[in-house]
Amino acid sequence: MSDKIKALALFETTLADKITSSADAMTLVTGTDKKGTELSGIYGLTLDEGNSNEEFIIATIAATAVTGATRGIDVADGVTEVTALKYTHARGASVKITNFPLLGIIMGYINDSNALPAPLKYDTDVVISDARDLVYKSYADAIATTGITAFAVSDAGGITVDVNSGTYVVNGYVGTYAGVSGQSLTDDETNYIQFKDRALDINITGFEDDAIPLATVICASADISSVTDNRPFITYTDIKDSSGLERDSSGIYIDLDTASILEFSSGKLSFPAVSSHTDNTAGYLTGGASAQSAFASWAAITDGSFRFKIDGGALQNIDGIDFSGDGDMDAVAATIQSAIQTATSSTETCVWDTDHFIITSATLDEDSEISVLTTSTGTVGTDISGAGVADWLDADTGNGTATQGTSDHNKAIKLDTDGYIGTELAGETPVNDKDVTNKKYVDDNVKEVDKLNGVGKALGVKEYWNFAYPFILSTDVPSTNFWVVTTSAVTASLSSISISCASDANNNILSNGLWIDTWTGGKLKFNTTKEFIVEFGVKIKAPGAETQGFGFTSSGNSFYSYNTSNDDAACFTIATDGKLYAHTSESGGDTHTETEITGITLTDMNTFRIEYDMGNATPQVRFYVNGVLEATITTTLPSARPNLILLGIGSSGNTGDGDDMLMTQPNFSIEK
Repeated sequence: MSDKIKALALFETTLADKITSSADAMTLVTGTDKKGTELSGIYGLTLDEGNSNEEFIIATIAATAVTGATRGIDVADGVTEVTALKYTHARGASVKITNFPLLGIIMGYINDSNALPAPLKYDTDVVISDARDLVYKSYADAIATTGITAFAVSDAGGITVDVNSGTYVVNGYVGTYAGVSGQSLTDDETNYIQFKDRALDINITGFEDDAIPLATVICASADISSVTDNRPFITYTDIKDSSGLERDSSGIYIDLDTASILEFSSGKLSFPAVSSHTDNTAGYLTGGASAQSAFASWAAITDGSFRFKIDGGALQNIDGIDFSGDGDMDAVAATIQSAIQTATSSTETCVWDTDHFIITSATLDEDSEISVLTTSTGTVGTDISGAGVADWLDADTGNGTATQGTSDHNKAIKLDTDGYIGTELAGETPVNDKDVTNKKYVDDNVKEVDKLNGVGKALGVKEYWNFAYPFILSTDVPSTNFWVVTTSAVTASLSSISISCASDANNNILSNGLWIDTWTGGKLKFNTTKEFIVEFGVKIKAPGAETQGFGFTSSGNSFYSYNTSNDDAACFTIATDGKLYAHTSESGGDTHTETEITGITLTDMNTFRIEYDMGNATPQVRFYVNGVLEATITTTLPSARPNLILLGIGSSGNTGDGDDMLMTQPNFSIEK
């Protein structure tokens, strides 16, 4: 009662009737103040002031009626009821309103012996400047609204929220989150909004370790019923699943049973060593055996959805999956695979295996993983994760099993007892390009494989004779010269030759055979099974002025017409439209093949290479330009022809100096 005592000046009256020391009600003679206003409320009273039975009371007064009186108020604190201070008062005893109980209570507030019954209020907003000033609600609200907005979650209408931008610190890394507007939530659920792995994350199960809680939002009947702010505004340590680190109530520790990158031995931590290589594996998710196995049920779904993480990345929604038209469970799995690949732009796979689905990551390492599935936070449609009302994929928490990928990443090589890399790592026969091998394999298999004079390395392990064929045109050289010139003006050095037609006629320069391989002077022919390779440079002054060609031939006919079969040939030809071709022909079968080669500037000096390989399991001719394989021809080959293999260059006629050609000294490799 003392909490609401009113103050009133100069009120005095008398008792209308006698009261005993225990009475808690009485009647006054008058009940209005000096302004004529009836008394109403709780007041402090003095009865029989100045007499031996003087008494302080606190009571409720309504006009002349006094009720609920607290008698014998302590003269020290103005609050406590003291029995010894209660007296009997006669009719006509004086009654005065006193402020003593109120002053005693106020002193109790000041002296910290009484608690304030209600909040203190300023008359108007005031300037808060001193550190000891009491702040008021609107001042604090203004700070909360304008001063601490980072990551604040607010109702955006329906079952969507806005999340403010903010700066965060994770493992000492300072980053900035851009915020999001209109983020969808799950209806009729409690949504836990958190910041995890440097991205916004929402689930309906609870806040997770290694995440910053932001808000709890309860949705019901397509509306948000409450938003609870859970922001702690502290930094945290993000422990990765594959690190081998764990936590409990006492702190963070290394779990040596599951650590993938550390070993503990002789009181020391070290990287694990391997004596044999294990192929990297991909992480995968195995769905439960309760998955929907009737493809017809799947075919009725046009809006399937689920949510998951790939390789430890951010959670993502896979929505709008259309199974209509799927005629078996393999087709259902293919539809899921296509939806995932479309969302990730990667090559994840999904297969149906007897009674369950398997979704596999595209990466091959220890970070490779596919998480269990949850309900989409986007356009849910039909929830096929298994977390909804039906099993469908049956790959949600408790049903799906996520298996982490593996690799030898971060592991050291363990030497054998002799201090060498063991044969498990350095195998007898290497298989992959990056395999470590041993000296014996190198000694036995990789020797004399280089082809000299710029021709390069052989395909496969072979040995070759290597030689150059210089441009010697002197008539003093025996056997009718090295080269035979037809209707051309030739300027030659040992290393290169320039050819210009002397008349308007077909012209060429051809080698006089290339390789004597019998005691009687027999030369290499097109029906050889030896691999025969040539490499040289050619520069054309005006491609397209005439038909031109260069390479292996039995005569010069292939240089006069780019697509002829008048001779046996494996050469490059240039048509009158300036196009470059890889050309093969067999004169006996009157057949030929041309494959166009593009992107070559023929007026530059280019390097051309022809590999005539009839001993291959698939007989073929390979054509290279500037080190790039441009064409492989396996048809119309002169492999059965007994004609000599000649090398030459030529053109169909003379149009001014437009058919001028420059050729470097050819370099050859012939299989031993």
